[in-house]
Amino acid sequence: IFSGVGTGTDYYDSAVPLPDGRVLFIPASSTTGNIGLFNPVSLTFSSVSVGTNSYEGGVVIPDGRVIMCPLGVGNVGIFNPATNSFTTATPAGIVSVASNYNNAVCLPDGRVLFVAQSVTNFGLYNPLTNTFTTISGAPGGNAFIGAALMPDGRIICSPRSSTTIGIISGLVQGVPPEFCLHPMFNKF
Repeated sequence: IFSGVGTGTDYYDSAVPLPDGRVLFIPASSTTGNIGLFNPVSLTFSSVSVGTNSYEGGVVIPDGRVIMCPLGVGNVGIFNPATNSFTTATPAGIVSVASNYNNAVCLPDGRVLFVAQSVTNFGLYNPLTNTFTTISGAPGGNAFIGAALMPDGRIICSPRSSTTIGIISGLVQGVPPEFCLHPMFNKF
């Protein structure tokens, strides 16, 4: 049974469960510029401004913060649920024109893999060192929409407008199943 709660006119493209039980909605439009926060217990909604930044997808990292995928911006969005605050990081190596990623996977070492949307590389962000590198080989053209981390360390990317299933290997080895299956870290 569906029950609706009004959120205004913001446009969201992804949801991330937070450690405190709330759900974070990621802003996919730079015209609205708000993170949505929904409390499913009290059925209340609030928002936090991200300015003119756009993101599409995100993931919780082990320290509880949410890393958001850049969508045509030269920064990574970071939301801290403990303080309800939003910041950006401009990691070395990121290029705003080429930063179109639509989802994220948290790796056990804390790095975040950004799934290629309309670019021909995957992004790899390290929040501890604030560095960004790329992994070539994505077909481009909105090929992938999400990804899942497997216990053997492979990352499986789901096709969007492609007949190809993406398989990334060699980033991590032997991931504990409870990490792979935990909805806080890997929700797809």
